[in-house]
Amino acid sequence: MFLVTKHQIFLPLRSSPTRKSRKRKLQRTKQAEQEAQAEVEKYKQKANKISKDSNNNISETRKTLRARVVVTLRIKGMKQSVASNKQAVIAHLLQLVCGIKQELHYN
Repeated sequence: MFLVTKHQIFLPLRSSPTRKSRKRKLQRTKQAEQEAQAEVEKYKQKANKISKDSNNNISETRKTLRARVVVTLRIKGMKQSVASNKQAVIAHLLQLVCGIKQELHYN
């Protein structure tokens, strides 16, 4: 059995130094936990922002590459068209310039 003296009965009613220190320790622990949680949230937000930025950069790069491919294909098509029609156009121009027909003007 436990023997209780009258001094021990009154101790819980008073604020003992150990109780105060435990309370302070508990408050510091809670504050440290809140600060750690805030740091974790801040890190998560930073990581999410970096991830979104990199995804945006990747999608912009893809769009840029698609545009370059489209432009390159158009230019290639135009060059092929010029190469295939060049001789015919030159012949037509020479015929217009050099092929003079003599006609009387009816005025």
